[in-house]
Amino acid sequence: MKPPACSLRPGRTRSAAALIILAMALGMVCTVLLPSLAAPAGTSQTRLAQADKSWEFERFDTDVTVNTNGSLSVKETQVANFTGSFTFLNRDLTSSKASFKGGRTYGRVRYRDIKVFDLQGQPASTVQIEKVSGGKRIHIEFNATNAQRGWVIEYRMTGALIYGPGYNRLYYNTVSTQRDVNIKSSRTTVHLPAKVPMDKVKTATYADTTNPPATHTSGIGGNVLFWQSTDIKPFTNLTIDVSFPSGYVKVPLTYRPWFGAVMITLAAILAFGALALMLLLWWRKGRDVGAPSLDVVRYEPPPDLRAMEVGF
Repeated sequence: MKPPACSLRPGRTRSAAALIILAMALGMVCTVLLPSLAAPAGTSQTRLAQADKSWEFERFDTDVTVNTNGSLSVKETQVANFTGSFTFLNRDLTSSKASFKGGRTYGRVRYRDIKVFDLQGQPASTVQIEKVSGGKRIHIEFNATNAQRGWVIEYRMTGALIYGPGYNRLYYNTVSTQRDVNIKSSRTTVHLPAKVPMDKVKTATYADTTNPPATHTSGIGGNVLFWQSTDIKPFTNLTIDVSFPSGYVKVPLTYRPWFGAVMITLAAILAFGALALMLLLWWRKGRDVGAPSLDVVRYEPPPDLRAMEVGF
């Protein structure tokens, strides 16, 4: 008997299966290779663009003036080199207190009077001051492609100066730590109050022990102290510690010993004054002097009138 017309002989069955497997293998190869062969230029350009997009700080300079009222006037000059296209930069100002031993600070760390200028001294065009967790963020918008841009950021800082027994102390991070880029050069200057005896000023510097700056120098000129550093690595910092005799910077007004007593006294005067005024008004206008007698309610009609007549 002949096999059915729709059947395949064993030899042909094996050949057909082999062809199917070969076709599936070729399909998988095409799926992997064809996209890369179809547009090699676009893929390489994307990877090249990602590799070429980078930036770093050409310099990050900080100028700090210690005011006699305990606040700090800070001026940051930031110049950045951009490779590729960039549209914004963030500068985060932390409100965390410094970790130190001895002395105390007054109040929380606050930032006021924040201003941003370009390197020519003109106000920056697009700047947003945002509240973020742990401080404030300065958001600067711009357009830079393979170019250098720079800004000057000014602000007043309170709650940072340390008051100790017989001395005041400035413990300050000279550059931002929330950055993943290098700083090629940084210069920090600190201006102390005019009458501070500079021979009694003590300074110390704390650099990252794992990745310290390439070079670091410091000095004093008049009542100005300065630190110069190069090649500050990403996520590292340089902390300065300046100690000078007390008496040249005052404790903030609201934290002085006599301020609380004055406020309590003023509150008591206002309370007793308000009470006296109310008593005077009551004495002149509130008492029932010469008031007529009250009307008496009657439940029966007058003797010369009947009940129906009273109703009308």
